[in-house]
Amino acid sequence: HSDADWMQIMIRKCLPVALLSALSLTVSADFRTVSRAYEATLASVRLPVSTSGTLTIRACADCKIQRFRVNTETRYTINKLPVDLEDFRRQLLQVRNRESQAVIVKHDLATDVVTSVSVRL
Repeated sequence: HSDADWMQIMIRKCLPVALLSALSLTVSADFRTVSRAYEATLASVRLPVSTSGTLTIRACADCKIQRFRVNTETRYTINKLPVDLEDFRRQLLQVRNRESQAVIVKHDLATDVVTSVSVRL
């Protein structure tokens, strides 16, 4: 290979990496936290009674109890299938071992509202 051929090979291999590196530096400066997800046991979560109620959660034994608002936009899922709040509550009442059942709560920081509550039974 001549020097010109070698240079073209290096440009083809290195240019994409250099471009991706430059883009990642630009993009990383724009990241900000917009939501948080909490995992807790079913035993440490109190579900809202209505779609405009409050959900309480204690994420760990030493954690403070946290209260979050829910609204009509809050989504409830069981095994990745959407259900309404009433059905969600009804199905979770059937869970026997509440200490081992994980619940995932996603909370939007800007609106201070729970966006979703999900379980896998």
